[in-house]
Amino acid sequence: MTSSSQTRALMIVSAFICCVSGSANAGDPYHDALAACRKAAELSEIPTEFKCNWKKVVAGAPGSALTGKFKYREHGLAGEMTILEGGDGPVLAAVSTVTNDQNAATCSGDLSGTRNDGDELVLKPIDEESSGCEVRIKSIPGPSLVELTATDECSLFCGVRAGFAGKWQLQTK
Repeated sequence: MTSSSQTRALMIVSAFICCVSGSANAGDPYHDALAACRKAAELSEIPTEFKCNWKKVVAGAPGSALTGKFKYREHGLAGEMTILEGGDGPVLAAVSTVTNDQNAATCSGDLSGTRNDGDELVLKPIDEESSGCEVRIKSIPGPSLVELTATDECSLFCGVRAGFAGKWQLQTK
């Protein structure tokens, strides 16, 4: 077999493996864990609480990926956020915060979107894309920190004095 026919045979075998397995990345621990997390997120009734091997997903994510489970770092609020970036499909995120006062106002949303040209995710609410709400998440200096900003229209998803804009820190547990 000549070099070019060997290359062609290898390409045909690779294409066959890809199509039979459903993904060129099937069998790769990172992509398998990411796919399992996406499936668990779809089935979960509480979008920020689903079973996921976060250590494997975070460790295997490409350098710029913002995949992981995050805790809110703003005074007077508690919150959780999950981001699944990578693999097949859009970036998925779920955010939930609650104020630490008598009213316990909440703010939550299930988001979907893409990565823009830079190191920033641009997301919109899954069920309310026409609401005008746009959320942006980007890496910032600090130990595994991201910053979330949101348009004023996102307040529709929040109670009085609640919000989810601010700094979030990656949790690997």
